[in-house]
Amino acid sequence: MTESILTDDKKSATAQDEAPYYILYQTTSQHWAHAEQVRWALLYNFLMAATILLLAWAAIYGEDQPNVARKIPLILFAGVGCLTSFLWIGLCARANGFVTAYAEYAKKLEVSLSAKVQGPFHAAYSHRNQISGFARWVESRRITLIVPSLFSILFFVLFLISILA
Repeated sequence: MTESILTDDKKSATAQDEAPYYILYQTTSQHWAHAEQVRWALLYNFLMAATILLLAWAAIYGEDQPNVARKIPLILFAGVGCLTSFLWIGLCARANGFVTAYAEYAKKLEVSLSAKVQGPFHAAYSHRNQISGFARWVESRRITLIVPSLFSILFFVLFLISILA
């Protein structure tokens, strides 16, 4: 005997009709996992680039050369760091959108596939709603936006220091 599921148009479907939904659910889950990996890879790559720019800026700033000779590279490194930070904010916001979109779509598929079992996307959503305090505020989507934002402020301050140096 096949179990029936409730589809979006409220029609009864058989287990044979469920197969495309399971394939779609699996694909959506894989896309979600990929989007999550891309989100963190973007942050790691940004941190690597920002570290290199900061080290280069600090190395030049610490040299005993006339101010004119070091002013241009200081401004350049700080400016590139500020620009890179702003670009990365956009990239991370875009990646966050993909992660959210795939998670929402997967939750809809879970409802369509089985009303008896809570799927992993619904379980994660339920778990997030139970978290309180500071831990609730610290989310991946926020971290991937806050880190480049803080670096943009840092690089802007370094840009001003470079101009005044």
